[in-house]
Amino acid sequence: MAGNCKNLILIGAVQFLVVLSCSLELPFKNPIDMALDPLGSMKNITGIIKDPIKNIANPLEDVKNISNQLPDPFDVVGNISENLPDSLGVVKNISELVATTAVFTRNNVTLNCFGLPIKLFADAVKKMFMQETKAKDVRFYFASRSQPDYVTVLVDDDFSLRETDFDITRPTVVITHGFMSSGKESWLKEMKDAFLKLDDVNVIVVDWQKGSNTWNYFSAAISTRIVGLQIAKLFAQIREVEYASNSSPDVDSWGSLYFVGHSLGSHISAHAALLIRESQAKQENSWIVSRITGLDPAQPCFHTANLTLKLDKDDAPFVDVIHTNARQIYFLGLGLPDQLGFADFYPNGGEIQPGCSDIDTSIWSFLLLPKVAIQESICSHGRSHAFLTESVLNAASANCSFVGFQWNRSKKNIPKVSSGKCVNDFCTEMGINSSAFYPNNSGTFYVPTRASAPFCGKIQFFIYSLLSNTRKIE
Repeated sequence: MAGNCKNLILIGAVQFLVVLSCSLELPFKNPIDMALDPLGSMKNITGIIKDPIKNIANPLEDVKNISNQLPDPFDVVGNISENLPDSLGVVKNISELVATTAVFTRNNVTLNCFGLPIKLFADAVKKMFMQETKAKDVRFYFASRSQPDYVTVLVDDDFSLRETDFDITRPTVVITHGFMSSGKESWLKEMKDAFLKLDDVNVIVVDWQKGSNTWNYFSAAISTRIVGLQIAKLFAQIREVEYASNSSPDVDSWGSLYFVGHSLGSHISAHAALLIRESQAKQENSWIVSRITGLDPAQPCFHTANLTLKLDKDDAPFVDVIHTNARQIYFLGLGLPDQLGFADFYPNGGEIQPGCSDIDTSIWSFLLLPKVAIQESICSHGRSHAFLTESVLNAASANCSFVGFQWNRSKKNIPKVSSGKCVNDFCTEMGINSSAFYPNNSGTFYVPTRASAPFCGKIQFFIYSLLSNTRKIE
């Protein structure tokens, strides 16, 4: 009951702001102007990933040190020696790497929450909604096969991994939730368990519920900067721990970093990945995020946002996105409809999922809508993480696969693309194995699913059989 009330309050707040016709702009603070061309100098993107976890993040098999190919992303104001590690890349003190948040911020970057040019009531609304979460409220839950229960780690002066089973040579999967959620949600535990079943990995769940579990969506949206910064600091501290135990660590032996984010968590993952890369740009050896999976990335406040604030394909060598509620915001669409990654999947068209019925949800009819209408959008929004979890479990058991068909996003073409035929063998797979088809198969894809779990059913077995002569996941 409490959850339903929260949902109603959320939509009520959205409606209130629309009626005010307010364009809310949320500026990020601290003046460092960064000129970025992420991965812009990477000319040869080749290679196919065969192991869905151990090699999950390196579609660039011949690129060993990505940071060497990046331009200088920022100009640190003040004493550079206080903000950067020494020339050998050894971080002696975490303050050297992340001495101030200025290293990780940008100048004149804003979130425009409705994409409207009208600034009526803007100042008043800013005062109401510009409330960032506090850094100390971001928690990290560590888990592994030998330690499947969460162990809480905080990013502070007493940072330690002693109580955890973290092994830097394992692949690490970082999962971040979205709005009106917490790190203890059941779907996060299910996803964590699925990854541990698939492979021997470190799993880190990011819990920012004090910033996200609120009716104030705009406060949560601006808090994505703080949460992303804390994730970047977490990995800076992990690096410091490793350097403290070994002055010349073999960074090439460190496991890959794979970030997964749902809703606002998608943008948090992207922001964190960018900061991690920037913080190591001047070091010989880098440990960066090599794959991001966006699960129905949040639309409100990010539809017209600067690319540095939202998920896009420049945030990692491989970015894949699952869109499940990608409607226009005035139809209560919670997810961004735009193509954001190298491979964007639109299950069942990507707007309303089977089992989450489609009704008239325009903003004008909102006053007459029962709470079930809101729940239907939330249902579709949540299918994205259900699809990914199921794909991981299926990969662990060599079971069914979510096959994606090349699609131009025209509804008229859905019957044709879902007929079970791959045009010029141009099919791919949604979920954990999608990186195995990159870069040969990239773009936008239609994925048929069942209306209830298991979502990958007989129709998918039939379609997958058609791919037997094209490409296999090894």
